[in-house]
Amino acid sequence: MRQQLFAIFYILASGFWLLPAPKTLAGKPTLKALAGKSSVLCLLFSVFGLLPSASASPLPTFNDFGRVDRERRASGQLQTAESLGLMRVDPALILRIAEQYSDDPQIQWGAAELLTDWTQKQAQFETALAVSGTNTDIALRFGFAAMNSKQPDLALDWICYCQEQDPTNVLPWIGELWILHQKGGAIDAYQPPATATQYHDYGVGAARARIRLLEAAGYSPYAARRIGFVPDMSALQVMQQLFRLKLPGSISPLLMATAQSMQHGKYLITELVGQSLEKALLTAQTDASTNTEVTTARLEQLVARRTQMKQLVTDLGRTIVDNATEPEMVQYYDDALNFGEEEGMKRLAMTVRKRPAFVP
Repeated sequence: MRQQLFAIFYILASGFWLLPAPKTLAGKPTLKALAGKSSVLCLLFSVFGLLPSASASPLPTFNDFGRVDRERRASGQLQTAESLGLMRVDPALILRIAEQYSDDPQIQWGAAELLTDWTQKQAQFETALAVSGTNTDIALRFGFAAMNSKQPDLALDWICYCQEQDPTNVLPWIGELWILHQKGGAIDAYQPPATATQYHDYGVGAARARIRLLEAAGYSPYAARRIGFVPDMSALQVMQQLFRLKLPGSISPLLMATAQSMQHGKYLITELVGQSLEKALLTAQTDASTNTEVTTARLEQLVARRTQMKQLVTDLGRTIVDNATEPEMVQYYDDALNFGEEEGMKRLAMTVRKRPAFVP
C-alpha cells in the first residue's frame, strides 16, 4: 500500500491529465520507452507489479515489504530492484496452482490475470471462461487483454459478447470504438444504446481472483493482497489513448458520460483518470451555446475533489501506514475491495489513531 499511496500522491501532485503513448519494440511497450515518454505511466506499471515474472524465490512477507519500503524511501527512489522483485510472481507457480484447482473458476481467472506471457495468458483466460461457463466479467478482461496484446479480432469477439450480456456497461462499447478507429472504420455516427451508462472494468473481481490464487499458492494474506490489489491498467490505457485522438464531436457525449462514471468506482486511480478526462473535455468546449458558468463550477468541483484526495493520501502516508499492523493492513485491503479505497483509507486511519500507543 505504501507504494500505491506514493503513486496516487505523485499523480495528484503532478497534475496528471493525459499520458503520451510510449514507443514500442516489436509491438510491446518497453520500460525504457515508458520511462522516456511518461514517468507517470512507468511508475504505475512498476508500482502495481505489471512487469515480467521472475524465477522462483522465497515468498515475501509483511516484514520484507516494510523493510524494502523504508530503504526505498530513504534512498529517494521510486522503485528498487528488490521492491520490484517482491511484486513478481513465478509463472510456474501460477500454472501449478491453476492445475491443482482445475475446476475452480476464480482460481483460473486469477491465474490468467497474473500471467504476463501472452501465449500462457490467452490459454489461461480460455480455460477460465470454459470453467466459469463464459463469465461476462472474465470475458471483458480477456477482451481488453487481447486488445493490449495487439489481437483486435479476438478482442472484438469478446467485447461484442459482453455488449450482449451486460447492456448497462459502457466499457465494451468504448473498446469497440477504439478497435474500429484502429481499423480505419467510420465512427462519426457511433453511439452505444441508451442503457450503456456505467463504467465497469470488473477490477474488484479480478483482484479477488488474484488474491485467491496467491493465498492458495502459500502467500500470506497481506502479501497476497498487496500483490493482487491492482487496478485495471488495460482499460485505463485505452481511455487515455482515445482522448489523445481527434475524434468527431458526436463522440463527446459518450466520452463525457464515461469519464463521469469512472469517478464512482472503488479504485482511486480510476477516479483520477476520469477526472482528468472530464477536465480535458470541459476545457476543449468551444460551442457558443456552452454554459460557461456551469462549466466553470464543474471545473472548480474537480479541483476541490482532487485537493481532498491529495490531503487524504498525504495524511495517511505520513502517519498511518508505517504504524499499521499486518492484520490492520489486511483489513484495509478487504475494506478497499468491499467499500472502495477512500473508505478503506478512512477506516484504517480511524483504527490506527484510536490505538493508545499511537503517536502522530
